[in-house]
Amino acid sequence: MICNTWREQNYETYYLELLKKQRVDGIITGVHTLDIEQYKEMDRPIVALDRQLGDQIPYVAVNHEKGGRMAAELLIKAGCRSVLQYTGYRKVSTPSNKRHEVFEQIMKEHNIVCHNFVTKWNKFQYSEYADAAQKIADEYGDLDGYFTTDVMAAALIKALQEKGRKYPEDFKIVSYDGTYLSRVTYPALTTICQPIDRLAEACVDLLIDRIQGKPITQKSIQLEVTLREGDSTRPFPAGRGKLI
Repeated sequence: MICNTWREQNYETYYLELLKKQRVDGIITGVHTLDIEQYKEMDRPIVALDRQLGDQIPYVAVNHEKGGRMAAELLIKAGCRSVLQYTGYRKVSTPSNKRHEVFEQIMKEHNIVCHNFVTKWNKFQYSEYADAAQKIADEYGDLDGYFTTDVMAAALIKALQEKGRKYPEDFKIVSYDGTYLSRVTYPALTTICQPIDRLAEACVDLLIDRIQGKPITQKSIQLEVTLREGDSTRPFPAGRGKLI
């Protein structure tokens, strides 16, 4: 069974109750809304994707710390002086928070101003990304560097271009995920890629082990991110003027 909680937070509670009644053998969860306690009460094997749900529930994620460091170093190398990162709601316990913490820390160490645009989870419709991109363009449209997800990168490029800014001459972008959307912009995006197929395989393998009663020797499985470099981090020309 595939349960889609898109746009409705209470769908998660509904589906957990449904899965209990259907007597499924195990659950893989990739949502980021409910309290941890509701998962602790489930009496069957659970594996989490990029979410920490307590010591008894193993999870699969990527090395987000490395991803955040790579993104920061790319924008610094490009010559950015004032940047913004698009983040999820950090009170949710997810390994992905680490990339934002590391990104912000590295920018601070290099005396680069780092703004955070925080959004709520479970907003995945393009129109909602477009609205967020418009807010960023209105409030932070004069910055020279942005770190976002793939879909937000596409929306943000459009919103900034509508404000008269040239891409990638006026601003640089590093996107995160490596979905097909990171391949459709022109010039090409520089992207931190998650190994999506391997993440799925690792979740399934781990859940099968749990269903079969095999001992879990690792609380977490961490896979590596990779860099696909494009033109969106092409360095600014030397000697450019002060950032407005």
